[in-house]
Amino acid sequence: MKEVISLGLFSRAKKIIKSNIKSDQTKLHQVQKDIEQTMRELKAKVDTNRAQLHRLNQQIVEQQSKVEKFERYEEQATQQAQSNTFGLQKQQAKTEMHELETKKIGLAQKAKKLEDTYQTLQHRQGENLEYLRAMKNGAKANKQIAESLAESEKYEEQVRRELAEAEALLELREDSLQ
Repeated sequence: MKEVISLGLFSRAKKIIKSNIKSDQTKLHQVQKDIEQTMRELKAKVDTNRAQLHRLNQQIVEQQSKVEKFERYEEQATQQAQSNTFGLQKQQAKTEMHELETKKIGLAQKAKKLEDTYQTLQHRQGENLEYLRAMKNGAKANKQIAESLAESEKYEEQVRRELAEAEALLELREDSLQ
């Protein structure tokens, strides 16, 4: 009776471990893919923000050169109407430049937050990958345990057969002696 119970226990343990190993490996692989995808997306956002900041810096330089150009035109203007027109254009260029600078400050803050987040996640990704490797190694160990259980189950079955054969031979000898 004990032999039947232990055989059933080994069989159930083997099935449970095998099913858990497959689902754990699938989950670990999916988590790793998700982490890598998130990191790629965040890196793209960081790069996009850097490009936008660079573009804004160029626009600010262009606006600054417009302001300087209109200042020169205003100083060189011979008539009051021309001077007023150039002064108005200079003021518009200054206003646009201030708007661009305000936009740049907001974008720089956003870029800083994104870069900090990216750096933090990149650090955590390393830790997570180490954890995933440890989990994979654990899954491999569980697989080896399951294989060992299967081996011991086969060995146990072989021992039972040999024991049954030995008992049958013993009974035959006892019957033939009587």
